[in-house]
Order: sequence, then structure tokens, then C-alpha cells
Amino acid sequence: MSATAPNQLYSWDITYLPTAIKGQFYYLYLFLDIFSSQIVGWQVFAEESSHYASELLRDIVGREGLQPGQSHPAFR
Repeated sequence: MSATAPNQLYSWDITYLPTAIKGQFYYLYLFLDIFSSQIVGWQVFAEESSHYASELLRDIVGREGLQPGQSHPAFR
């Protein structure tokens, strides 16, 4: 897959951030626009959860003005 314009393809990752307490972490959720290499959203949480990832993605979709079901023209 490739992107020819912004907001067509995102990549995401969860990065473990150590705390002062051994074995305890915070979790950085980060979404990156593949075309522009811009960070489109991020949040730090105290636990890893698919709920947090989906809520963050919903927020990004709203801020970026994406429509439900919107897809790259090549994949329609």
C-alpha cells in the first residue's frame, strides 16, 4: 500500500515509556500520516488497551474531517 496524498494511510505504534517504578510503564499511542510523515495524533495512557487506541483514532478522524467509509480511490 502507498499514499499519494495526506490522510489516505496511517501507521501507528505503542511505545513503552518507563516510570520511576521498576516494571511500571506509561504507553504512548502515536498515529503517523504515511504521506506527509506528520503525527496526526498521540496520547499517553497508564495502561495498554484497544479501547484507548480506538478512541484516539475516532478523535483523529473527527479532527481530520474524514468521512465514515472513506477510502483511497484505488481500493474502491
